[in-house]
Amino acid sequence: MFPTTEVREPRGWQELVGRLHACGFSEAAYLAEQDDLRRAGLEPAAALSHFLRRGADEGRFVPCGPFPDGLRALADLRLPNRDYARKLFRAICVGQLRHDDTPGRLWRGVGAPVIGMIREQGGLPYFAIGDSHALHYFRTAWIGDKWLAPMVMPCHGAIAASLADLGGKARFGLNILRWAEAEAKHLDVPILLKFGGIDAEFGWIRHMLRNGMKRSCWLAFETYCQDALTQYGRFLAMLADIAGAEHLWICSAFPSALRDDAWIAGFVDAHSDTPERNRTLAEKLAGLEIPSLAERTAMRKHYNAGLQALCGALGPRFIDDFSPFMGSDGLVGARFLGAHGGSDRHLDISASEGVLVTIIETVFADAGGWRGSEPTG
Repeated sequence: MFPTTEVREPRGWQELVGRLHACGFSEAAYLAEQDDLRRAGLEPAAALSHFLRRGADEGRFVPCGPFPDGLRALADLRLPNRDYARKLFRAICVGQLRHDDTPGRLWRGVGAPVIGMIREQGGLPYFAIGDSHALHYFRTAWIGDKWLAPMVMPCHGAIAASLADLGGKARFGLNILRWAEAEAKHLDVPILLKFGGIDAEFGWIRHMLRNGMKRSCWLAFETYCQDALTQYGRFLAMLADIAGAEHLWICSAFPSALRDDAWIAGFVDAHSDTPERNRTLAEKLAGLEIPSLAERTAMRKHYNAGLQALCGALGPRFIDDFSPFMGSDGLVGARFLGAHGGSDRHLDISASEGVLVTIIETVFADAGGWRGSEPTG
C-alpha cells in the first residue's frame, strides 16, 4: 500500500504526482491497459491513486514516456519506505523501457549516471542487441531483491555475417561499434548479442536461391556456415577490442520454430515487399526442396557449435539458448511455440519467460560480483 502517512511536505503527494507526470505517466494510458479496472468502472481520475496504492506493488504494466525522462527526479524523491520506493521506480522505469522511442535513446547513449541510478534502485541493467529474436531478452523479473532492467536495441533483419561489412547498406555493425565506442566502453554492464538465427536458416535459403541450388546439400551448408561464422568473428573481434571481451555474451540461435507447412509463408512474411514480389518469391521457394524442420534444427545446432568454438577463441562468453528449448523428440518443445504452434518464426514470448530469466540470472552470476550490481545508495 502507498504509505500516505509517510509522505509529508515538501516531498508530499503533489510533488510525487508531478514527478510521475514528468516520467510520462498518464492516468488514461494506465487505465487503458488494465482491463479489470475498466470492467470495474474505475474512472481515469482514480487511476493514479490505484497505481500508487496497488498497481506498483502488483507489477502492473505502466505506460510511460521514453527512457529515462524524469527518472532522476523520481529517484531523488526519498520516500521513507525504501522498499516501496524501489517498486515504484521499477514500475516507471520498466514502463519507459517498453516505450517505442526508447531504443533510439539507447543507441544515442544514456551514460554511466543513469546506469548507476538504476543500480541504486535495485535494478540489474543489461543490454541485448540483435535481430528480432533479441526482443525475447526483454525480461523484468525479480531476482531475489533485485529486478532486471533490460535495455534492448533491436537490429531488425540483421545478418551476423554482414555485421563486419561496415560500409554495407544496413550499417548495423557500424552502429554497434560506434555505440560501443561512445557508451559501452565506459559501462560495466553485460552486453548480450543475439544474431545468427537468420544466417543459419533464412540466410542459407537465400544462398540457395542466389546459386541456383534446388536441394539443400549438407556439405555446401557446412562451407556456407563456416564462411558466415568467419565474418561474424571479424565483427566480434572488433567489438571485443572496444568494449572488452569480458563484457560480451554471445547468444546462440534459437531452435527453428516454423512448421514445414508454414515455412514458405513465414519466409515470405519476413521478406515482405509488394504483393507481386511476394508472389514471385513464393513461386521460387516452391521450386526448392526446403529442408525439413528436423534438418533446419540440425543446421542451427551445427551453426551454434561453430559459434561456441568461435567464442572460445575470441574470449566472449557463449550462451546456449538453443538446448533449453528442445523437446525430447529433438525438435523445439511444443510448449515454447505457444498458441501459434509453429506458424511463426519466433518462440512464444510468454512461454520462454522462465528459461530466459534463468539464463540472464546466470549471466550476472557468471560475472561474479559484477561491479556496481549492488546498490550504493
